[in-house]
Amino acid sequence: MGANLPRISIGMPTFNGGSYIGEAIESILGQSLSDIELIISDNASNDDTEQICRKYEARDSRVRYFRQEKNRGAYLNYDFVLKEARAELFMWAADDDVRDSNWLEILSPHVKGDTLLAFGRIVSMDGGGKICREYPFKPMASLRTLRLIQYFLREESGGKANLIYGLFRRQVLLSRPFNVYFGCAHGVDMHYLFDLMQDGTVAIDIRTTHYPRIYPRIENRVTPDTATANVDQSVTTFISAKLCQLLLLDSLKYFSAYRRIARHPLEKMALAALLPVKYIKSVLHQIYQVITRKWHSQGVPD
Repeated sequence: MGANLPRISIGMPTFNGGSYIGEAIESILGQSLSDIELIISDNASNDDTEQICRKYEARDSRVRYFRQEKNRGAYLNYDFVLKEARAELFMWAADDDVRDSNWLEILSPHVKGDTLLAFGRIVSMDGGGKICREYPFKPMASLRTLRLIQYFLREESGGKANLIYGLFRRQVLLSRPFNVYFGCAHGVDMHYLFDLMQDGTVAIDIRTTHYPRIYPRIENRVTPDTATANVDQSVTTFISAKLCQLLLLDSLKYFSAYRRIARHPLEKMALAALLPVKYIKSVLHQIYQVITRKWHSQGVPD
């Protein structure tokens, strides 16, 4: 690697991230391992994201800011920052998350040999920075089949998608495009991680922590048109939709895709056999979450 190249490249795709992107950038630039570059790709934001990013670019030579002429979509934006990276090690960073200042220093020694990804603890916070929940993440098995089964069975609400923001070997990512698997747009990040885990091990080091931010996002809010449409729905349609959501019927395609992503015939068979276990386990977890949320909303103590 050339003498002038950074040790680690960090890619930050963003769209209208003005509320938190300054804090996210500070979290990267304040890392104890400072031999880095931060690549920001702005998906044609219409808030103050550009002004904030250009301020940091002018202040710190490690920041490289790109503004896309039009919104390319999330996948292409993630791919753009990866292809702009120059270092041997690479990490995606969300425009609203932060991490401990020793994150890169702690994780980088792990990414060697057959280890393709290193990650730490996960502790979520809300929009105001208040800690919400810790996600216990057990060490990942070194044996490939066990590792794949372990990741497959882990609950989706348990932080398993957050590993996409771990530290990777860049060449491993370049060899496997970040794309939709088998036409299943839901859970692309988790399918992608599962695919990568067939090529190497995952190191978990709990001495450092990633803080994903959990808050209501604008694109998920109900618009007046949607609200009117919901009022017009028949009771039968409404109940059917709620049952479909509760029983995770829309997730069956997502669950089944894991088996198809697996490359070894025996692993495909193992995942097929475990599919009913995964489905029942996830439905029971979903029902439990619904019940506990209802209790909490009524002020019932834990």
